[in-house]
Amino acid sequence: MITKKRLAEDFLPYVQELKQKFGLRIVETHVHPFDVIGVVHYADYHEVSPGEFVYKKFIGQRGVRGKSDLIGWLSRFDYNKYAFSVFNFALQVIPGYESFDLRHAFSRTGVKRLLEEMDRALVDEAVLLPVEPWLPTDIVQKSFSHQRLRLLGSVDIHNIQVQEIKNTIKHFVDDYGIIGLKMHPNMQSFLPQPSQNPSDLAEKLRLIYQAAEEYGLYLLFHGGPSGLARKLDEKYGNFPQKSRYGLLINYCDEDGRSELFGQYRTPVVIAHLGHFGAPRLNMPLVRTILEKFDTVYFDTAGAPSGFIQKFIEWGGSERIVFGTDALYFRILYSMYSVYKAAQKAQTDEKPDVMMANILGRNFQERILMRRKK
Repeated sequence: MITKKRLAEDFLPYVQELKQKFGLRIVETHVHPFDVIGVVHYADYHEVSPGEFVYKKFIGQRGVRGKSDLIGWLSRFDYNKYAFSVFNFALQVIPGYESFDLRHAFSRTGVKRLLEEMDRALVDEAVLLPVEPWLPTDIVQKSFSHQRLRLLGSVDIHNIQVQEIKNTIKHFVDDYGIIGLKMHPNMQSFLPQPSQNPSDLAEKLRLIYQAAEEYGLYLLFHGGPSGLARKLDEKYGNFPQKSRYGLLINYCDEDGRSELFGQYRTPVVIAHLGHFGAPRLNMPLVRTILEKFDTVYFDTAGAPSGFIQKFIEWGGSERIVFGTDALYFRILYSMYSVYKAAQKAQTDEKPDVMMANILGRNFQERILMRRKK
């Protein structure tokens, strides 16, 4: 386990030198400003000062920092399989611990807290993710306005009408300046490839993907299984969820056939290296995707350094972008996992080049620039 002292004394000076060497702007591409799992509802916050929100159960308490014990612990232990095993065991044997930990993790949020997290890790920009209906785009845009914060849009795919899709996305582009769309197959209960869904859902997905192409947006998908909340806030009702719709095999089969990757030229980012919480990588499928589809990228959110290392060794550093799943996890610890991977990777690429690519250049020069072509 890396300590805060070691990060401050050894790692952060290296990151500062890296930024100066490459003229690098670090971008954290995967930030959840509110809980999207369904435990802590966005309506249960009080704005205690401009841009600073405290969860209702913590109003009046002093020193509310917004941190968790168990979830935050995963990033400190590099998201390895043993940490996830302990995490899942604790959730099962301690009644109510999931809700307790998430409420502490999101006890405080807002622009001030986000900027604090970013500054600790020398991050220049962050991309905020709504996931409708769990967290509406409107709420994030209204609550987190700052020049260092970028926004993705999200569509409530089950409840939106077909005729509303294009205009809704255009509204997000014109009025909110979104740069992409966030989609979560597990939390939003759909399969990524349109034809694998019922016909009405398939039509909506095709319209969303077509709108992303038309408006120059990229698509960010959750990749891997999800540990779904055992008890949702009652305000969410009984919205359907699926724990395994986000598996990588649902994006592309082992022979490299993919409706999503093959028919649409918009850049696609698969979060968590496509393997959130998974004990091992499906590297043959990863290699097939990397070799056949040059518009597909993977982010590092919640990914152990060993997984990141293997991705670098198999496909190079230019198809990986930096994400952390903050505010669930800590940005700085996640960045150190990328550093460990770059240092250990058996490749001709230099570690500093790998770090610069992953921490910012790939996102800015490949995804953002490519979507404008």
